[in-house]
Amino acid sequence: MCVLYFILDFLNTYSDALMVLITLVYAVVTCFILRANRQSVQAMNAQLIQSNRQYEEQKRLAIKPYIQFEKATEQMKDYTLNLMLDSGVNCASENVLRLRIKNIGHGTAQSVEYTYHWDNGSQSYDKGSFPVQAFAAKESYVFLIVFAYSTDRVGDRMAHIVLRYKDLLENEYTQELNVAFGYNASRRLEVTELKTTPPTLVSTQRLLD
Repeated sequence: MCVLYFILDFLNTYSDALMVLITLVYAVVTCFILRANRQSVQAMNAQLIQSNRQYEEQKRLAIKPYIQFEKATEQMKDYTLNLMLDSGVNCASENVLRLRIKNIGHGTAQSVEYTYHWDNGSQSYDKGSFPVQAFAAKESYVFLIVFAYSTDRVGDRMAHIVLRYKDLLENEYTQELNVAFGYNASRRLEVTELKTTPPTLVSTQRLLD
C-alpha cells in the first residue's frame, strides 16, 4: 500500500511536468518519423527519375541513326556536291570523291543539314539543307563530291563536312566527315585519308534528368 500511495502522490504532484515530458518525447519522435518519411519520398522520387531517364535513353538508342561514309566503287551516282577545297585564285583542277552515304543506325535521320569547312579549316559556310533530307534505316545514296582546288597552292589540304540531323523523337545529332588530301607522283591532289566521327548527341527533345 505504501508503494501505491507513493506512486499516486508522485503522479499528483508532478502530473504537469510529466505531461510536458511526454509531449516533448512525442514531438521528438514525430519529427524523426517525418524526417524518415521525407527521406523515403526523396529516395523514391530519385529512383523514379532514374527509371524515367533509363526508359527515355532506351527509346532514344532504339531509334538512333548512324550515318556512314565509305568510298563507292559503282559508277552510278544519285547526287553531286560541288565544293571548293581552297581559296586560291586559279581553281583549275578537281578531285572527284565518290562516296556511299548510308544510315547504318536503327532509325531515320531527318532534317539533315550540313556545314562545310575548307581551306584547311580557315574557311567555312553553312550550306543549309543536305541534298537528302532524310535517311531511313539501312537507306543509302551515292554522292559524287567534286573538290575544286587551285594550282597556285602547294601543300596538303583538309576539308570537313559536318552533318546535323534529328531522329524521330527530335533528338539532335552531329557527325563529321574529315577528308585529307596530298599530292601524288603526278603532282595532283588525291584523297589520303577519310575519317568519320560517330554520332554525337547535341540536344534532346525530352529532358532525361
